[in-house]
Amino acid sequence: YLAIQYGTNSRSYEPEEFVSDFILASVVDKDQISDFSSNLDSANRFRVEVSYDSDDFVEIVGDNLFVRLPVFRFSSNPFKSNKRVFPIDFTYAFTHQNIVKMELPSAECKVILPSDTSVAADGLYFSRQCSVMESQVTIQTIIKVGRPLFEVYEYPVVKEFFDIVAECNDEVLVLTSGWN
Repeated sequence: YLAIQYGTNSRSYEPEEFVSDFILASVVDKDQISDFSSNLDSANRFRVEVSYDSDDFVEIVGDNLFVRLPVFRFSSNPFKSNKRVFPIDFTYAFTHQNIVKMELPSAECKVILPSDTSVAADGLYFSRQCSVMESQVTIQTIIKVGRPLFEVYEYPVVKEFFDIVAECNDEVLVLTSGWN
């Protein structure tokens, strides 16, 4: 249903409104967006590139700058109950890939990155890879749900998987020097 709703909404709104209202609404305000583009790539995947400035992701503690990473999906675990009595139906298999690039104030910044993480279970995959090249931090996150239906007996595995995803999405990177 989500894919159909996105398709309908993408045709009903101007591109800027669609991206700000449906893709970025949970991450940044419209007035923080400085540039964006959206298109279908050669594999017919919907791609959005956005540049924005926001102080909402940072906190200064002593000499350190803590940066909360923008999360577009699954910032919290949608499966809260300890028990489930009916199957999980995602409606369709999907892949969400986020690549976040942040410009550092200088190449001399010392950065502590969240650890690279990879978790797989039957039909589920999550990966986060972080790197620093010169004065740019890149964090690539992939979440794949390879099949739409998970049976009741699979619920504990699905819940644990999304617990790990939510924990990873809550981690921060730290600039320890050279940022101020």
